[in-house]
Amino acid sequence: MIISAGKDIAVPGQPIDREGGSYRLWKQSLWSLAEEIDKKTNDALGLLDGKGRCKTAGSLRKH
Repeated sequence: MIISAGKDIAVPGQPIDREGGSYRLWKQSLWSLAEEIDKKTNDALGLLDGKGRCKTAGSLRKH
């Protein structure tokens, strides 16, 4: 469980079988959750200092 902005966020557990559709769906839902948390964090930081933040999830991009 992760607490973000005072709200509980449920992190889905990893499926046992790494092959198949359930694992890909799990990875996609985890990625979407990470992007959502990153967006909320960037928005909150932008409100603190009055500056805009980047619109993409740069911290999640592979370098």
